[in-house]
Amino acid sequence: MSFDGSHSLPKPTRGFFLFRLSFVFTMVAVSLGTMLLAYGLNIGPDRQEILRNIAFIGPGLWALRTLFPNWKHKRIESWPHSLLAVILLIELVTFRLTGRGVLQSLISYDLGLLDNFFLLSVTFAVAVSLGFEVLENSWIGRTMIKNHARSFLYLMVMLVLAGTSALLLPNMSAGLESFHLSDAFFCATGASTLTSLTSVTSAHLSVQGEIVRLVLMQSAVMLILGYSAFLFILYRQKNLHNDFADSTLINSSNKAIKQIFAWLLIIELVGAIVLFGVWDQNVKFSGFADKLFDSLYHSVSAISNCGLSTFEDGLQTTSTLRHNYLAHWLIMALAFIGSIGFIVLIDLFSRKSIKARLAKPVRRITAMTSWVLFGTLGLILSGALVYFILEKDGVGLAEHQNIFGGMTTSIFQAVMATSGFATSDWGIGWWMTMGVFFIVGGSYMGSTGGFRIENIVRILKPAAKVGLGSIRKMGVLFVLWNISTIGLLYFSETHIISDPRWGMDTIIFEQLSAFCNAGHSAGITSQLSLTGQIIIILTMFVGRVSFLYIIGRSLVKSVDEKLPIYESSLNN
Repeated sequence: MSFDGSHSLPKPTRGFFLFRLSFVFTMVAVSLGTMLLAYGLNIGPDRQEILRNIAFIGPGLWALRTLFPNWKHKRIESWPHSLLAVILLIELVTFRLTGRGVLQSLISYDLGLLDNFFLLSVTFAVAVSLGFEVLENSWIGRTMIKNHARSFLYLMVMLVLAGTSALLLPNMSAGLESFHLSDAFFCATGASTLTSLTSVTSAHLSVQGEIVRLVLMQSAVMLILGYSAFLFILYRQKNLHNDFADSTLINSSNKAIKQIFAWLLIIELVGAIVLFGVWDQNVKFSGFADKLFDSLYHSVSAISNCGLSTFEDGLQTTSTLRHNYLAHWLIMALAFIGSIGFIVLIDLFSRKSIKARLAKPVRRITAMTSWVLFGTLGLILSGALVYFILEKDGVGLAEHQNIFGGMTTSIFQAVMATSGFATSDWGIGWWMTMGVFFIVGGSYMGSTGGFRIENIVRILKPAAKVGLGSIRKMGVLFVLWNISTIGLLYFSETHIISDPRWGMDTIIFEQLSAFCNAGHSAGITSQLSLTGQIIIILTMFVGRVSFLYIIGRSLVKSVDEKLPIYESSLNN
């Protein structure tokens, strides 16, 4: 819930406000952990019921606090929070009285664990909302603003460790044994860095394990987009040379991030609903709940440009999936949105931008929006053309001989060059071309990895050559890290290099895919030694975190080194 600031409250009241806020936030965090234990451990139904009742406490306290505030100071009511609180209370009461959630009570389909997933999703939203309150009203927000690059790094590390711990629980594995530590670490790092490289397939994960991966993907994309938006706001602050941790910076960045999160969640939900309707009728799902969850999972994975799938071999698993062209176009659209970023999207389609264009029909889109939008479209179209030329008589388009199928598959492979989705195989020509797409990547404001389109523009466009110090650091890191890790893999993965099915070129491909967070694999991930797994894990993490961290650190060290930031309707 949004307040007009606890700093304006009298000191005793403010102390009570912060104590209560911290207590509720802690209880919600405990509820999430308890819910994880309830479904991750092999315990009986009685103990599971006890843990689930404990998990109700945190969300219930937040809902009561939201609907029934008990101090008289001015506050700004937020109807989304109030609506969420009402839904949450109804969900909790229904669960307590009937043992089933609201969704399960309203429909005749058996939702299974998805009935509990709805409560988990609402509790997760509550935790995010409370996190914003803590940042706005306590010293924690000021400390994180002052050390924002380090805070981003620590949060990413915490996300990976939390995901690893969760995946080590017995019920996360579809087999009789829990995951090995290296497999859990690999899987959690891949989902947390939005990279679909993993040492275990979906067939090895239980429903609980897939839910954990979904939560990791959602948390990661929110964290990455949120920090990108914060850097965007930070560059635009006119009083940057004054108070670096000024409260106006906290408020403006929180407002921008909330706006981006709202767009993200709405598009994800709409994408899931539409995807639910466009799956081919011959795609086999175990039931209504399975189809619903798979639709949401692929919607989040697509917009995150992660490429993880609930199908064992992704969208290549069956012929029906490979020819489900309507689903392919929807996944492409979601991935494109994630690639260009929500700041560009808001600049194009927000109500404020549309009003401005209607008032001034000659108003052009901003320079950076043009760079990102047309740069991304240019890469997609050129990539689709290259793929079509290389694969029209090869394995890539062997199954897609009609015009619509060939066009769809070519564009899909180009869009997904920086993601892990694929609907066909490819030959050596596209295999090498895709490396270029890995390196270029997408926008800083989006969810893709790579060197980023903005950096390429700054290098090629004379008028944009500012902030090249950071670009040089990124280039040096890219070259040195990949050369050194490929060298280490050369000595640790001799069994792969000597295998006639693979070779040294697959090692290079896998390493570049990991660093650029593309997620495409040459099929050797499950064959890596423990040393090789550790190298790829570190590479995925460094590739995802390093470029944003370098920009953040350069801003801390020298506010004069401005990157070219464009005006938009966001938070104006």
